[in-house]
Amino acid sequence: MAAGPLAVLAATLALNLVVFSILWLIHVRRRDAGVVDFWWAGGVAATAWMELAWAGRPGWVQNFVTLAVSLWAARLTLHMAQRHVARGGVEDVRYARFREAGGPGWPRRNLFTIFWLQALIQWLLAAPIHVVMLAAPAPAPVLMAVAAGVVLFVIGFAIETRADRQLATHKRGS
Repeated sequence: MAAGPLAVLAATLALNLVVFSILWLIHVRRRDAGVVDFWWAGGVAATAWMELAWAGRPGWVQNFVTLAVSLWAARLTLHMAQRHVARGGVEDVRYARFREAGGPGWPRRNLFTIFWLQALIQWLLAAPIHVVMLAAPAPAPVLMAVAAGVVLFVIGFAIETRADRQLATHKRGS
């Protein structure tokens, strides 16, 4: 189903706002703004998948970017979930401080200052994904940059995965 670039961009922003709003409702009930962290990476992957489906002309570059972003998102989401469990399921101290400083109006105010702000930032930071997914087929020089990006992704993913393991080992030993 091919849609115009502006329609796809609007749809991905709307998706982010809706999901972050649902997370806000969960946060209000649980008193844990940290739920926002679980969607951060997944939202970027959802944007890639949505744009892949709606752009109507996926090539190997778009397929690779979607797969790479999905792998990154799965790794980061798993890391965030493990960190949350290691804290005993307690709200991240940063959010707890915001809640304490925010007073009684905090739940309503943080819909804008945390949840919708993060939805917008997430969508803006996905700009490279928007370009890859919605732009016309790339000429050869751009494909060389994509090839370099593939190499950097593989190296970066391996480094992040190793760093996660080293951090977990360090925390167990402390």
